[in-house]
Amino acid sequence: MPAEQSRARHWTERIGAALVPGLSLPLLRRMLPYARPYLGLELLLLATLLGAVGMDLLSPLLMGAIIDDAIIPGNRTLLNWLALGLFALSLSRGGVNSLQTYLSHRIGESVVNDLRRDLFVHLQRMSLHFFVNTSVGEIFSRMGDVSGARDIFTRTLVTIISNVITIIAALGVMFALEWRLTLMGLLLVPLFFLPARWAAQHSRRLTKQTHDETRVMSEITSQTLNVSGALLMKVFGRQAYEAQRFTEQSIKLSRVSVQQAVVWQLFTLGLTLLGAVGVALAYWFGGQMVIDKALTLGTVVVFTAYLWRVYGPISSLMDVPVNLASSLASLERLFETLDLPVEIVDRPDAHELVRAQGQIRFERVYFRYGSPPEGAQGADAERKWALEDVNLEIAPGQLAAFVGPSGSGKTTLTYLVPRLYDANAGAVCIDGWDVRDLKLASLNDQIGMVTQETYLFDDTIRANLLYARSHATDAELAAAIEAAYLTEVMARLPEGLDTVVGQRGYRMSGGERQRLSIARIVLKNPRILILDEATSALDTESELAVQVALERLFQDRTSLVIAHRLSTIRAADMIFVLDDGRIVEQGTHPQLLAKGGLYAQLYQKQFKDQERMLGIRPADMLAFPQPQREVLLALLRLNRATPQTLAAEMRRETGDILTVLGELEKEGLARALEDGRYELVLARARVPAGT
Repeated sequence: MPAEQSRARHWTERIGAALVPGLSLPLLRRMLPYARPYLGLELLLLATLLGAVGMDLLSPLLMGAIIDDAIIPGNRTLLNWLALGLFALSLSRGGVNSLQTYLSHRIGESVVNDLRRDLFVHLQRMSLHFFVNTSVGEIFSRMGDVSGARDIFTRTLVTIISNVITIIAALGVMFALEWRLTLMGLLLVPLFFLPARWAAQHSRRLTKQTHDETRVMSEITSQTLNVSGALLMKVFGRQAYEAQRFTEQSIKLSRVSVQQAVVWQLFTLGLTLLGAVGVALAYWFGGQMVIDKALTLGTVVVFTAYLWRVYGPISSLMDVPVNLASSLASLERLFETLDLPVEIVDRPDAHELVRAQGQIRFERVYFRYGSPPEGAQGADAERKWALEDVNLEIAPGQLAAFVGPSGSGKTTLTYLVPRLYDANAGAVCIDGWDVRDLKLASLNDQIGMVTQETYLFDDTIRANLLYARSHATDAELAAAIEAAYLTEVMARLPEGLDTVVGQRGYRMSGGERQRLSIARIVLKNPRILILDEATSALDTESELAVQVALERLFQDRTSLVIAHRLSTIRAADMIFVLDDGRIVEQGTHPQLLAKGGLYAQLYQKQFKDQERMLGIRPADMLAFPQPQREVLLALLRLNRATPQTLAAEMRRETGDILTVLGELEKEGLARALEDGRYELVLARARVPAGT
């Protein structure tokens, strides 16, 4: 029995493919689960289709009766009633057609909504590897593929069902009226398949080409017409180049669209000519029979009307392969996306991480991006490890700093903790649990990340903060803002929390964006923090404010920091030095300096110039009132300066600067040198022992 079903399915698919080139019945079967929830609406739609077909088939009979039974005999009363009936029939059909259109679109949009939701959820579950290797334009293009399902339900299926019913019913009436004319009319039907098959083949190819060209155009648009892309384009003066690139791609897309239009026009012309030939033959043979008194004039008119109701639906059905080819191309890509494997998933017996203590351990961890290609040899087969034999342990509540040259594996290492990637070998453990044995949702609840590039939505400050915890109260928002040292910034904003930050937060300064991302993490209050410190330079006051926010953020949680600030490194309980994917040194700041290894070299190259700020507590500096704070920050930035230099730097009068410097001298915060310059006393604080 299964063998017979398999053979039947095989022949069904072959027949379908013969009628509709490229037709994939398995693909259509995959649509059934999405159509099943709307069975009630679909049955109602079928009823409206039957009603519309019945009314359409009744119309020619009324026309024949008007000619043979009313006009020719001269029966005015019957003519009045039949004409009124024809009008009522047309009015009723208009109402049924409107209901049919509503139902088909309601079903189609519901299915599209379900598909779009499943696609979005599936893409959300994809690993970071997918988003690194897939362009934004490609993702947008894949999201647009759901339109194929809309066309199938709103146009293709309705066309097939209504036209098949119409053809069968019309042929039945035609055979009853005059079987010889009916057979003559059917002789042309096989010819309708020729233009349909030709157009379907070209349409499927052109539809795929349209998808590809549209994807490239979306990529160009998404890369250049955003804040970062527009800034880069303007700075390098590449507007003309990008305009040329966009124009060339637009021309390619236009050419494909023109080819599609030509294919469609030739296809329509072929069907129209075949229909015209059939109707002309019907009038010619039917006219001969009327002259010979074998048929009435009304019967010929009725028959010709029904013949149009056969040729018209056949022409519409011939459109189906063309339209279906386009829809199937979209559906094929859609289900290819839905079939992409999700790499990071919960194991069946995964545990809930209720409240993490924050102990983190790496046990002989190996990781590399992607797998060597199948059949690869040599260097390709031995693709370089991004992390190799990594072993480390971080106690609960500790601050661990990761330093090393660019590309040494610092970011990759931190990405393994929240399972943005899974290790190829070894284990990453939290509180003794392998992270692969923990539920992803609970893991996400316990871990917070602040990436180097702060991402903010083009929304209000409130909405950006609530993204971390949607039900946070205003009091909790205020506490997070204070912890991130944003209170003063918020006080300057007329709309406060309801201030829109702009695309990617560009209406705020770099330091404000960093502190807003810190406030978002404070609101989430994770037990484990992963921070990739921004390398972008900030003004002195913003830098100090960020340091204050970070000091508060590190309290009472395990923190893994990719460090670019000496203040962070000095505060770390343990520093791990990475090079070429391996941990080559570990220890405290004094211990690593004493070794004179890679860390000492990095310190001399990257951190030495930050030493002058080590004796300063950022919170103390920022606590000074204006204008004292402004002068102190200027001295900190310039190291030593004359009152005139400070006045020019701050755009103030020299006399005002001298007054403030006198106040700072009295408080022991600044002093005058013999050459007339002033220096900040705090900046000369003793460097802690061991450095």
